[in-house]
Amino acid sequence: MKDLTWGTAWNYTRAEMRDPSSAENKTYNQNILGTALSWTPDNWTFSFGGGWYQNFLTTKKADVNNYFAGDAWGIEYFAGYKIPVGQYALKSVQPYFMGDRLQYVNGRNYQRIDNGLGISFQLDYGFRVDYEHVFTSSTDNLGDMNLVRLRYDF
Repeated sequence: MKDLTWGTAWNYTRAEMRDPSSAENKTYNQNILGTALSWTPDNWTFSFGGGWYQNFLTTKKADVNNYFAGDAWGIEYFAGYKIPVGQYALKSVQPYFMGDRLQYVNGRNYQRIDNGLGISFQLDYGFRVDYEHVFTSSTDNLGDMNLVRLRYDF
């Protein structure tokens, strides 16, 4: 099935946090692991992915011994329909629905759930402009967001 894609990535970093005022330091082994499936039948795009984070997300404490939370996980999804335009500098328009969830397992009591609606404008010469409204529910009451992205593919 040529319109089904699976991607997986892993990253390891050995990070050292230092406090110059107290000369304290701590070394963290950081791991990020993620995988996603994407299916693109005709003009549709459907995607679902998940990830695991070890010693990567912060605890919001300015202490070298507790700077990073232990483990967290997340999932995300996307569904969009690309409408070809081919007029002037506009190649296509893609309305979409997206969402994600991030939850700490230990080190911090935090959870965030986003759901959003967006529209993407693919322009000539590799440019793209996205507008997204994100409805957010989080432990820290972050609130809803409006995002505008300018992207260039070279």
